Amino acid sequence: MKARARTLSVDEYAAAENAFAMVFQSDDPRDEPFTPAMGRRALWYPVSLGLDLDPAHVRAVVAAAQAVQDDAFFVWAPVTNPAAQDDPKYRWVVPTSAPETYSEIRFALDVQNAHYSPKGRWGILFSYEDHAVVGGPAEFVETLFRSLKLTDDESVRAFLDRWKDDRRSLGVSLDWIAPFLTHLYGRSRAQHWLKESGVS
Repeated sequence: MKARARTLSVDEYAAAENAFAMVFQSDDPRDEPFTPAMGRRALWYPVSLGLDLDPAHVRAVVAAAQAVQDDAFFVWAPVTNPAAQDDPKYRWVVPTSAPETYSEIRFALDVQNAHYSPKGRWGILFSYEDHAVVGGPAEFVETLFRSLKLTDDESVRAFLDRWKDDRRSLGVSLDWIAPFLTHLYGRSRAQHWLKESGVS
């Protein structure tokens, strides 16, 4: 039988929770979400929730996963109501050998969600604000960005331009951006982009 995207079994669910904790210390894509083990981190902007059925985005994640010898990846849509329990039907496994079956779970990915390694080696958190944060070994992140034809510089500059516009038009606070970028890129690189953009 051909492999396809599916919900997790009970045994896989426990393994998925453990793998998530190896990658993420928070499920908030505006926070400082990665554990220290995620040595290479990056901002992916713009991107819609859950790859948005863009075949190029799906192929890029699959190529990056395969570059670090993962033959599948977990997908989780966390429950956003603090009073509600996590629901097993919102955790899936997608085989890299059948990326086209990813479309079968896309219906549920209209909330912030995580895609991550079953071995706890890498992860991506997708935000409803059209960005994602990426963490893992350099080979994973570089393969992803190369497949997307995207650079850190392009992504961060476009992201900062968008938030500057929102501050100007909507009066939103940008206080969270400096610690967020510092978490992803370190203080020196973050300050360079912030100063260049006029956000700092």
